Amino acid sequence: MAFTAMIISGLFGALSNLCMRLSMEKHGTAKAFFVFQLTFTFLVTLILCPLRKQSYDWNAPVLILALITGCSLGLMKVMLGKALQKGPPGLTFATVNAASVMPALIIVFSVGALIDYHLSSFDFLGLFFVLAGLFWAGWDGSYKRGTGHWILFTTSAFAFNVMYMFFTEVRAIISGDKISLAGIPQANLMASEWFVPMVFAAAAGMHTVMFFKRERRIPHTWEVSWGVIGGIFNGLCAFLFVSATEIASLQESTVIFPIFSISLIIFCNIWGQSLYQEKVNWPANLLCIFGIYVTSLGK
Repeated sequence: MAFTAMIISGLFGALSNLCMRLSMEKHGTAKAFFVFQLTFTFLVTLILCPLRKQSYDWNAPVLILALITGCSLGLMKVMLGKALQKGPPGLTFATVNAASVMPALIIVFSVGALIDYHLSSFDFLGLFFVLAGLFWAGWDGSYKRGTGHWILFTTSAFAFNVMYMFFTEVRAIISGDKISLAGIPQANLMASEWFVPMVFAAAAGMHTVMFFKRERRIPHTWEVSWGVIGGIFNGLCAFLFVSATEIASLQESTVIFPIFSISLIIFCNIWGQSLYQEKVNWPANLLCIFGIYVTSLGK
């Protein structure tokens, strides 16, 4: 169930990316698009999380974690945009998506022994194939030496994406029943339905301030329209993304983020090839899928 939710989440994420592509084709800017995408993501998750379940209680711990997670997401998008302006897009996206394998590794090597969470040899081998597939798909030979700014922005986007996924997973572990937290009576505070909306409220606020500070203009109609549609898709993506982390078992969480990244890439490749006749490295995508299969052998 968690894997299915992540795959569908990747589909909605790809549709949101398509909306961004359509907006920028009309000479819109990424900054303007993100304002409306993130704002409507907040509204959709507000409806699907606290309002749908009529859960109106929030608390300081979940607010603080949501703000940290939301700022990480917002800064990742900022750095990603700068990296795309300075260097090869394929390699940029490959590096940023490589962040999907990091949360599991960080948790295993930091507190794995305490929570009885470990990775098998199949896990490590599978994640290696996933990384190899990501970079194979993104490598087009266009990288050149001397692009120091691109390296800085890309590694920053990677780091912030790691932080976003890591904090999302930590919250899912603490708030769920994946491990015993009998000694932490406040752990259930992280189960608040306000976590997801607060994440995107923080990211939306950051990008709104940046847009009006730097561009100082009224957004174009198409930026608003595609941003709203993209925000609705992204809201569904975010809801399923976080829901998948919550219902996944501790061992399933090893590949939950790689599944999202791979699904997102494949669905983006599908519309890229069908609508824009872009060249797609399908063998590299198959290698990523094979990596997920290998990890399943150790479960």
